Amino acid sequence: MGDDDQSIYRFQGANVENNMTVFRGRYKEDLLTVVLTNNYRSTQPILDVSKSVIDRNGERLVNKIEGLSKELISSKESISKLTNEPIIIEYDTQSEEMIGTVKKVQQLLSEGIVPGKIGIIYKENKYGLELANYFKLLNIPVYSKRHLSLLELPQARKIILVLKYLASEHDISYSGDELLFELLHFDWFGIAPIEIAKLSMEVASAGYRDNKTSIRQLLNEKSKYSCERFVCDNLPEKLKNASVIIEKLIADVPNITLQHLFENIIREAGILNHIMESPDKHWQLQILTGLFDFIKEETHRNPLLDLQQLVTLIELMEKEDISLPLVQVSGSDKV
Repeated sequence: MGDDDQSIYRFQGANVENNMTVFRGRYKEDLLTVVLTNNYRSTQPILDVSKSVIDRNGERLVNKIEGLSKELISSKESISKLTNEPIIIEYDTQSEEMIGTVKKVQQLLSEGIVPGKIGIIYKENKYGLELANYFKLLNIPVYSKRHLSLLELPQARKIILVLKYLASEHDISYSGDELLFELLHFDWFGIAPIEIAKLSMEVASAGYRDNKTSIRQLLNEKSKYSCERFVCDNLPEKLKNASVIIEKLIADVPNITLQHLFENIIREAGILNHIMESPDKHWQLQILTGLFDFIKEETHRNPLLDLQQLVTLIELMEKEDISLPLVQVSGSDKV
């Protein structure tokens, strides 16, 4: 099954010539062609206008296969009889477009249109965020749903980096220094960046001597023996705490389930406490829940899944740009 009119993502392999024309040529003798012409999403005027545009595409199969027709018919009973014609309005700039959109909504509201019956469709999330600011300036409430990918959200990416670090250190000790340097900066640890910089410089200078010292090693040693071996060069308490947490989590990797490990990371690293103090805690908790649900689903699918396999799966999803869907809701649709 395929739709040549939706083959717009060539960079992902959606190519009419490769995917459909060649397939038809190869199996022409045994192929049964069935054209779906009933459309349940749009009104007939929208289908007609869309056809006038798509007809200009010379690569369409209707232009290559004799007798093929794609005359779509609006078939959803509740909308098939609507005759409202689409209106095209052009603006010189994006700002003018947003102002025009907001004014149109104001006009509809003044005419008594129920707010929940007014919808705005936009291409990118960033456009919707900016448009929402225009509505806020006029005290017009906005209800929106944003379809995001967990793998692209800062909070989730930080937790994933912790998982990658733990997997790296469990596999080869002291192999994750670059990751450790970054995760020590995460806000839930509350460590001053200058203290991490000092530690990093000390590791660098020690490395010139024996090529063995790592941030994890030095951090652990200074946490335990700061006054005996380092002339009371006291390590800040938050760095000490981070060292204890990290060592505990590395030790957890082979001894507990992935779900339990995730729970320990959230609790012991202070992530949950940090989130509960943030102004957008409900959204941050939703991110945590989404990530935890993903891990639960994968471990349910493969009960023997270990941390390294989970990290490999996440890295593959990142490489192939595979989304981990999450819907962000703001405002209320209740009027």
